[in-house]
Amino acid sequence: MNIFRKSLYLSILHEILFWVHVGMILLGLFIGLFLSLPVVFVLLVLYRIHLRVFRECVFSRLQKYLKAIPEDLSFFQFALQRLFSMRISRQQNQRVHVLFALFCLLIAVIY
Repeated sequence: MNIFRKSLYLSILHEILFWVHVGMILLGLFIGLFLSLPVVFVLLVLYRIHLRVFRECVFSRLQKYLKAIPEDLSFFQFALQRLFSMRISRQQNQRVHVLFALFCLLIAVIY
């Protein structure tokens, strides 16, 4: 396989991984529409444990390993930069994580 075809396949894989990751985040945000509050709470706790154990999302680690996102950025930072040309700091990134968790719980409480 020549180098151009290999790089084409790799860029397609990067693109697929990006959009799958975005889809997983959106599904996680609105999971409260489909599941009860206790289940959403348990899933959020498991997600936070997973972040503590691996120090970041496992899917983000895979993308960094494949050089789909830069090593020094989280997926949220990369996605915001790519989609909206917004740059956020590590502290702002942590706030986004907290707001997403609160949003998930709020959706589960409302529905």
